[in-house]
Amino acid sequence: MILVIDIGNTCITLGGFETDEHSSPVFVSRLATDLSGTADEYASRILSALALHKIDADRVCGTIFSSVVPPLNRVIKQALYFLFGKPPLSVGPGIKSGI
Repeated sequence: MILVIDIGNTCITLGGFETDEHSSPVFVSRLATDLSGTADEYASRILSALALHKIDADRVCGTIFSSVVPPLNRVIKQALYFLFGKPPLSVGPGIKSGI
């Protein structure tokens, strides 16, 4: 499963997608955006969201995030690395489709 995260000003949306080509979201969850949140706090909130939707964290094989809140980028990267042991892919300006 790929964990996809969109960091917005009001809320952070999490979605889990299986790795097949035409996957629908397995789950979608929303967390309130908190600029004062630490990496540990966000890691705990992400794990709680996964547990709420009965998703074992071991199913996550990769993470991708986008953000319009630059102060949270480092915090979320640290939380995701702590939880899943590899750096997330960050999607932002300059990423272009192959189409």
